[in-house]
Formats: sequence, C-alpha cells, structure tokens
Amino acid sequence: MHSILIRAFYSAISFGITVLLARALPVEDMGRYSLVFVLISLTVLIGQSGLTTQLVREVSYSLKSGMDSRVRELWHSFSTRSFNITLVSGSGSAIYFIVAAEDSAFVSLSFPVLLIVPILLVQSNMRAALLRALDKNILGQIPDMVIRPIAFLFFVMIAWLCEYLDALVALYLYAFSSLFAFCIGVHLLRAQTQWGARSRSFQNVVKPHGMNMFWAISMMQALNLNLDLLMVGGLLGDANVAILRIGVQSTVFLSIIIQGMNLAVQQPIASSLANNDTNGLKRTLISTNRLVLLATLPVFLALFSFSEQFVVHVFGGEYVEAALVLKVLLVGHLLNSLFGPVVLLNLMARNESLVAKAFAFTLVSNFLMQFLFVEQYGVVGAAIATSCSILIWNSALALAAMRNGQMSFRLW
Repeated sequence: MHSILIRAFYSAISFGITVLLARALPVEDMGRYSLVFVLISLTVLIGQSGLTTQLVREVSYSLKSGMDSRVRELWHSFSTRSFNITLVSGSGSAIYFIVAAEDSAFVSLSFPVLLIVPILLVQSNMRAALLRALDKNILGQIPDMVIRPIAFLFFVMIAWLCEYLDALVALYLYAFSSLFAFCIGVHLLRAQTQWGARSRSFQNVVKPHGMNMFWAISMMQALNLNLDLLMVGGLLGDANVAILRIGVQSTVFLSIIIQGMNLAVQQPIASSLANNDTNGLKRTLISTNRLVLLATLPVFLALFSFSEQFVVHVFGGEYVEAALVLKVLLVGHLLNSLFGPVVLLNLMARNESLVAKAFAFTLVSNFLMQFLFVEQYGVVGAAIATSCSILIWNSALALAAMRNGQMSFRLW
C-alpha cells in the first residue's frame, strides 16, 4: 500500500510539473524539453531493463541462503552491467537527437543532460532495487519518487518566478534535481548496508538466467510506449511533440489505477500459479478486472466527455489540439485496463518467449502504423497507432492465457 501511495504521489507531482512547464514555456520550447525528456526516459528503461527484477531475486536468494557476503558482489555486478547498457542505449538516443532536433544550438547545449542524467537515474533505480531486496522498500523509493520531483518542482517554480525559465534551464534543473536525489540515495544505501571487503572477481560473480530475455521484453515495451513521440519528433517537429506530450501526460489518471492494480495482484497471481490453483487465479483476475473497470470507467467518461475543456483550462488554449489526442489515448488505456494484467500473468507463468514474440510483432506493427498514420493524420495518427499497439499485445497475450486455461473474459 505504501508503494502504491508513493507512486501516486510521484505521478501527481509529475503531472503538476508538466502543467507548470506547459503554462510557462512556449509550445516549441515545451516540445524541445519533451523530446529530450522522452529520450532520457527511454534510455533509462533500456538501461535498467530486467536488471532491477533480477537483482532483487538474486539478493533475496543469497540472503535466504545465508550468503550475506555475496550481496556486495551482486550489487557491483549488476550496477556495472546497467552502466554499460545505459552508455550504449544513450549513444543511440544521442544519435537520434542530433538527427531529429530542429535547433542545433539547443542540441549542443542540452547534450550533457542527455548523456549524464540517464546514468544517474539508472544507478538510482538499481540502488532502490537493492534496498527493496533488503526489505527497505520505502527508503529505496524516497529519493527518486519523493525528493527528486519535489526538488525539481521547487527549482522550476523559482526559475519561473524569476522569469528565467526556458527549455534548456528546465533540463538543467532536472539534471541538478537528479544529482541531488542520487547523492541522498547513496547516503541512504551506505547507512543501511554493512559490507566487508570487495571480492576481486565481483564482475563475474553472477550471470542471471533469463536476463537477456527480460531485457529484450522491457526494451521492446519501452520502445512501443514511446515510439509515438519519437516518430512525431522526427517527422513533425517540436510543437507537435509538445501537443502529443500533453495528451500522453493527461492519461496519468488511468495509468495510476492500472499500475496500482499490477502491484496489488503480483503476489496473488504468483501464489496461485505456484500452487496450480487455476480457479483461484481466475477468481483473482475477474475480481481485479471488475475493480479496475469500476475505477477507470468514471475517469474515462469524464476525461473523454470534457477533454477539450480539461486541456484548455489546465494546460492552456495553445494545446487545444491535444484534446483529440487525449480521447484516442484514453480508448487505448481503457482497453488495457479491460484486458487486465496479461503481461504480468504470462511472465509469472514463465512464458517469457511468448511475451517477447508478442512485443516484437507489436513493435514492428507499431512502427509501420506510426509511419503511415503520422504522415496522414499528424499527432492524432500517432495516438491511433499507439492505441492499436496496446490492443495488439493485450489481445495476443490474453488469447495465450485463455488457451492455457489461466483466464476468461468475465467481469461478473
């Protein structure tokens, strides 16, 4: 419950920051900031893909087996791997940024942020995963879920009041907030761990089984969810990136419910699968989908019916085009909530190869749809392609679960 509340707090603060920036920055500046922010988020998702889960599993196993001295080696092994992956993925993001960005001066000035911030965030997430494995989950979440967004909001408000806020200043304030939270996280980690001398062979201490598959799945899911902004940034320019970003950010109210659902049902699903309790699993999924529908449907209807008024009054009249984008994305998120936690279900049932195939097919389909729809319908086309991709992977994984007798489409 505490984790869900912290995530809800983080989402609320992030939404407030987006509103403030949309009000304070010109549309083109908001688009430049949004493009860099998306590239940072994508680099982070790829850099940590699967590694945080694997670290928690390996550390928990070591502690239960009485091998406490192995924890330090595990930490260094996983943090080194995540650092290397982040460097590689960050290089790809940098190349895209150079090609897609319209303002060469902005590219050169914001380049340090794009290179350094993902490393800070990935290492912070690895530190949070280690503390979670040590049963100190709240301490692991506080630096990045509470301190960083509050610090960033504070700095942005000061810059805005001093009339010194633009896209570049916002990015450097985000970098400074990330560094501040990172330092606090390092202090918390040192205070909560008692490690002996480091082994000289720590980099080779563990080669987690299935890590490459989890990394591929997480990478493809991250690309699927951010491909719309990347395509719009490359094909339509900064102003359209800002409009799409507003539409995406406005779906946060549904995303919080869906993320909370996934966190809440992890243990019941794992327990039912471990005990081969198919009936119990189906009951869990049906009751969960029922609760999620009851929670998301009123939010969906309110935002869908008053999307234009919501966008104009919250973000400003210059973003009125985001209202239609929001409607299309809301449909995709509602479909996602109706299917339930099918990705989580298949992963816990050890169907990683099936999930990887579904995401690979979806990624290819999404790229083709984005290319066709963005050219034809602009930012609305990008939202249509994203919603269709959500439907594709949910349908494929739901059908697989139904064939295995693990779920049925019943709400009552």
